[in-house]
Amino acid sequence: MLCASLTLILCAVAILPANAGESTVDDGQVQLTPEIILTGEKYVCEKNPSKHGYAYYGIRYGNAKRFKPSEVNTDYSYLSSPTRGPKQGYVCPQHPMAFPGLPMRNLSMSEDCLYLDVYVPPISKEKPAAFPVLLWIHGGGFQFGEKDLYNATGLAAAIDAVVVTINYRLFAFGFLTTGDGVLKGNYGLGDVKTALKWVKQNIRKFDGNADAITILGESAGGALTSAAFLDKNVRENVRAAIAMSGSMLTVWAMNHDAKLGVVTLANLLGCPVNQGTASMAQCIEEAPFEKILNVSTGIGKNITMQFLFAPVVDGEQLSDKPAQMIPKQENSDSKANFITGFLREDSSLILAMMNRDLFAPNATFNHETAKKLVSNAIRLLSPCDLSDTVEQVLEQYKIVESDERRDLIRKVYHVTTDLKFGFPAIQEALLYANRTFSSSVPNQLYRISYDPQYQGLGSFHVLDVVLLFSGQLKALLANQTVDDQVVADFREMFRQVAHTGRIDGPDVGTEVKYMEFGQSGKWETGTDDFRGTVNFWSNIIQNSRNCSATKLKDISSGK
Repeated sequence: MLCASLTLILCAVAILPANAGESTVDDGQVQLTPEIILTGEKYVCEKNPSKHGYAYYGIRYGNAKRFKPSEVNTDYSYLSSPTRGPKQGYVCPQHPMAFPGLPMRNLSMSEDCLYLDVYVPPISKEKPAAFPVLLWIHGGGFQFGEKDLYNATGLAAAIDAVVVTINYRLFAFGFLTTGDGVLKGNYGLGDVKTALKWVKQNIRKFDGNADAITILGESAGGALTSAAFLDKNVRENVRAAIAMSGSMLTVWAMNHDAKLGVVTLANLLGCPVNQGTASMAQCIEEAPFEKILNVSTGIGKNITMQFLFAPVVDGEQLSDKPAQMIPKQENSDSKANFITGFLREDSSLILAMMNRDLFAPNATFNHETAKKLVSNAIRLLSPCDLSDTVEQVLEQYKIVESDERRDLIRKVYHVTTDLKFGFPAIQEALLYANRTFSSSVPNQLYRISYDPQYQGLGSFHVLDVVLLFSGQLKALLANQTVDDQVVADFREMFRQVAHTGRIDGPDVGTEVKYMEFGQSGKWETGTDDFRGTVNFWSNIIQNSRNCSATKLKDISSGK
């Protein structure tokens, strides 16, 4: 169902007496507090103009001071203020990233940025007592992104669910840490949990079912979904979680050198770096956010997938390494379903953006080029010399000198995808499947291999987001079109999860069963055996960790 927003009422607010009557979403009215009624922005469905829903933009869900945990907001007086900011609220401070097909936008940024939008689907005679809820967490490498890219009018209507999209703090503002407790970090992860609390407390006012919430996100948003689900309180308050192309077990999802980020930023700001972390933290905390962004442009636009500002084990938001936390979960926690997945060529778009000269149509791309890219990816695993590991990978993926250019590129895509997206997703799914009580709790896996024939990228990173939200994100495909039926069938999985808490398909189990969205444009039971991939990368990563541990031991002993 295709829907378009009509700019009729821009989330207007009415201040009413405390004894005002109850309002209903049926006419776009939502009584947010006893004193405040929101009037939604009406949108209609193009294929059925008689159906319409409502969108509510720019609702402040949280409050936070810099480098402090956020708290649920209960004061909405700003909605009626003559000095109120943008309709959709401010965007969190960041270095915006340009994506092919999407124009750079002039973002209104402020550290007062913890806002969300609520999209209510069209009302019908068969309307349930309350709609299930999807809570969307955007991606962007923990460095950039905002909810406003993801207009969910079409998605809400297509799957008959309330969709909530959120901002969370990014870059240093969301993930700066000193590693010693002075600045704990993980503020962005905490914001996600604060948003969930707000939704749990308020979504019934929008005809949402607070007992049928699914959290989901893509890329860094997928990793934050993965991280949030490690929290018992989150598991007890959601019915399902979908981590799309993001896992806390991947090489890029965590900061393993906490002090490097704070020292780097302190140096750029001219702060003292030899007077302890407290001095650095205070200096950074006092700097205007505009100055922080101005001096850090280089690191802010870094997409090497080694982030200075990312989640860390802090003892609070993340109490331990994620791989250690999953097996410790108890059966009494909840029956929430953890679903994770990836795209077959998940790394292709990222590689092409990072190495434009290598992937240009007329550029030389030979066996040495492929080996270099594989080596760069493997280098993320350890500071050790992993030359032998690179040769093992080349052999495993049958990358040979006689390969044609097209085949070399495809194989490099598969190596880097398996390392950064595929293997971590499968490994995480297996950790959940191997919990002692997993036979009674759903746990599912999927892969997307649908190829829209776009610039030879295959099933590329963010294609799933384009299919899910459609709208302005279709510009990423330039002149390439995707059939409306493919979009509808892709969304069907998300409808199933929203309404039932699971995909209509198998659980992972010990055989690594999964669902596949392939070239047929339908969700079907997958046929590949992932166990060989799991064994190969498990050995590679364990050997690299052993080498890293030995190297660190040698350094500490002065060798």
